This record gives sequence, structure tokens and C-alpha cells, in this order.
Amino acid sequence: MIRALYLLALVVTSILALALYVAKTEAQSAQQRIALMERGIISELAQIAQLENELAFLERPERLEALARVHLRLQPLTPEQDATFASLENESVRGAEEAQR
Repeated sequence: MIRALYLLALVVTSILALALYVAKTEAQSAQQRIALMERGIISELAQIAQLENELAFLERPERLEALARVHLRLQPLTPEQDATFASLENESVRGAEEAQR
């Protein structure tokens, strides 16, 4: 009877040791995956920062203004081109009078 008890204790101890080994290796594997993901996140954040800086450079108003002048032949508005609601109303009345003629 005592031998059977010792044998059962040995089997249970062996199973627990095996379970501990499996849990330890799985934990190490999980830690390695976490470290790899953290490195990936850091890399992605650095890439995002670089792209945001590049976007800020490309969206500079003076750069866009120069490109608009060269490629679209656009110029800044002059004060004479600025319209008010009153001037727009006058233009619509004049346009309606001309259409009736």
C-alpha cells in the first residue's frame, strides 16, 4: 500500500513538474512575443512621427503658394476682388435687370 502511495506521489510530482515546465516555456514564449510587438510598436510610432513631419513640411503655406503660382497660375486676392454681401446683392440685381432686357 505504501509503495502504491509512493508511486502515485511520484506520478503526480512528475505531472506537476511537466506542467510547470510547459507553463514556464509558454511564459517565456509569450514574453518574447510581447517584446517583439513592443519593438514593432516603437518602430511604427517612429514611422508615424516621420510621416507627420513630412506632411507638415509638404503642407507649408509658402510652399503651397509657390506651387499654386507655378502650376495653377493662381495669385493672392487683391482688395478689389474681395466681395461683401451688399456688393453681391447689387450684382444680382444688375444681372437680373440685364437678363430682362
